[in-house]
Amino acid sequence: RGLKLGFRVLSLEVSAEFEERILSIVNEDSDVKELLEEGYNITGIRPTIKAMVQANGDITMKATGAIVSMRGEGGWAQVQVDLEVGKVIRIVIVSKKVIEKSP
Repeated sequence: RGLKLGFRVLSLEVSAEFEERILSIVNEDSDVKELLEEGYNITGIRPTIKAMVQANGDITMKATGAIVSMRGEGGWAQVQVDLEVGKVIRIVIVSKKVIEKSP
């Protein structure tokens, strides 16, 4: 895993405290609760990073949120968390449907 920057990859580790903060926000959301009740599982947490270049060229980076990946029997979901407002701001659900055809 990592953030691709050109040909290089920036590897980011998420602290247990960051993960707990994200999970506490996610677990309070009613739509996420519904997905969990439907059998979806949380499979990953990727931080959303904001990088700012200062006038002197220094770069500061801050995690402003996270993308939480979920998988279920019927598909997968991505949950976007905004840390500044402390809530889930978007959920994208991709469903899979298989139609069997006889030859």
